Amino acid sequence: MLAAFVCASLVAQTGSIHLEGIVWDPSGNPLSGITLTAVDENTGQRIETVSDSDGYYRFMVLQPGIYTVTAKAEGFRNVVHRNIHLFVPGGVTDNISFEVSAIDNEIGPVDRPRLLDSDLADGFSQRDLEDYPSFDRNPLGLVTFQPGVQINGGAESISAVNGTQPGMNALTRDGLTMTDPVSPGIGRSILPINIDAISGVQIITSNAGAEYGGAGGAQVVLTSRRGTTNWNGNLFNYFNIHLILLLHIL
Repeated sequence: MLAAFVCASLVAQTGSIHLEGIVWDPSGNPLSGITLTAVDENTGQRIETVSDSDGYYRFMVLQPGIYTVTAKAEGFRNVVHRNIHLFVPGGVTDNISFEVSAIDNEIGPVDRPRLLDSDLADGFSQRDLEDYPSFDRNPLGLVTFQPGVQINGGAESISAVNGTQPGMNALTRDGLTMTDPVSPGIGRSILPINIDAISGVQIITSNAGAEYGGAGGAQVVLTSRRGTTNWNGNLFNYFNIHLILLLHIL
């Protein structure tokens, strides 16, 4: 019973989104016991964590969204970091530095380093998926263009990765296995996948972490797009070049 629970927890964290960093005092020393709060700007959901003895903090298994992080410490003004975009599976580093100031220290949009689950990995945000050309609006089409993939021309969905068998690749979505058990392949899923339903993709072609198991090839990790408290949507025009080529031939 305990073993099953542990395995389920590990699977649920595979491909999750997390935010981490170190909390520093004005002298550059790590601060422990600092309470940090992350708030999803779209839903208002709040998550709290506390820095450890080395000043390290981590928000685990966050939902895709734009976050505001507030750090509070006795004797210092609050530190507020806004517009932290978390959509692609993996992690983002955001260090917190307290200063002696009469007002709260607020930081707006800045470039924060991303942490992928391997040195041989790439990530695509929802904006990337919308901007890149895609014939069938399936994000799995990007997988075959990653380093280490030997493209099978005409049947890209069964391409090999770093010399492994085409069936040794794994696909997960929100921690759940989506690999086709009958005909596994790098571009195949048991359910249809559309760009509009995905917030981010991480593709690991080698040296995946210990939490990724069951496959020796590529690990394709999808994160679903979530709803918000606001009305929103997309308007786009789907242009099929194949039809034009057919008419030109005729």
